[in-house]
Amino acid sequence: ARTGKGKRLSVSLLRAAVISTANQAASWLLAKAIPERMGSAHPGICPYGTVFYDKNEKPFVLAVGTDAQFRALCEVLSLTPDDDYATNPQRVQHRHSVNLMLQERIGEFDRDKLLEALAQKAVPAGAVKNMAEVFGHAETRRCLVRGRYVSQIGWDEPGRASERDLLDPPRLIGQHDIEFKR
Repeated sequence: ARTGKGKRLSVSLLRAAVISTANQAASWLLAKAIPERMGSAHPGICPYGTVFYDKNEKPFVLAVGTDAQFRALCEVLSLTPDDDYATNPQRVQHRHSVNLMLQERIGEFDRDKLLEALAQKAVPAGAVKNMAEVFGHAETRRCLVRGRYVSQIGWDEPGRASERDLLDPPRLIGQHDIEFKR
């Protein structure tokens, strides 16, 4: 029920990070097994979270969570996978060979064209972008606070641009030397 009263929350970034390791933490908590490092890959789904590279070395991530999505991925890539890869548990068991097979074929494609083809087949995937690509996007350009000498990132809250424009820019090296030396 809404009371109209607020409540103070204390959020620890460390605890939030630990809680986000739910799948890896389960390996330790249930079996006392230290899980292997997997980067962004999901320990129980394959290929999910794995970074692949196109013919131009542009990275992207697949998030194939179902057998139907895997079949659609293979169709887009014109692959006929082994029967050993038919189900997710089989793909997890053969993760290394699945990823090698996919990377070999994906390496023949252009990332943007492949992402379009995957989207048409409802296969979840997305580009991993460098900072130039991130700040080249219309939505994220609004996060830039441009200064005379230095640009920085900032929160763009609608309706508060006038306050944001009043922020002092970061000081330049030696900018106040004369004032301090008096």
